[in-house]
Amino acid sequence: MTLREQLGADLNLFLDLDEMAETHTLTIGGEMREIPAIIDGNAGQRNSLKAPGGVYDGDLLFYARTADLNGMARNGLIQWDDIPYRVAAMVEENGMSQVTLVAGMDGF
Repeated sequence: MTLREQLGADLNLFLDLDEMAETHTLTIGGEMREIPAIIDGNAGQRNSLKAPGGVYDGDLLFYARTADLNGMARNGLIQWDDIPYRVAAMVEENGMSQVTLVAGMDGF
């Protein structure tokens, strides 16, 4: 098995609905889709505490397959489980993305 194949297998395990992930509804540009994702409340809290000058980073941090996030862009407006958010940050590595969202106060 190549390293690329091993990383793909690890990603599938990480986002397995029977193991760690949960199904969430994501709407990007009016297109609704259900994706497996992992919400990480602890990492979100750490990120906001580490931000320079005490700047607030976000309300929700999650991990998902990069391929499932097609059309999502930084500062873009989306809905996560029918709640409006702005995409504050996206970090992609080896097919997995870490996304930080900021709640939309006026519903966009």
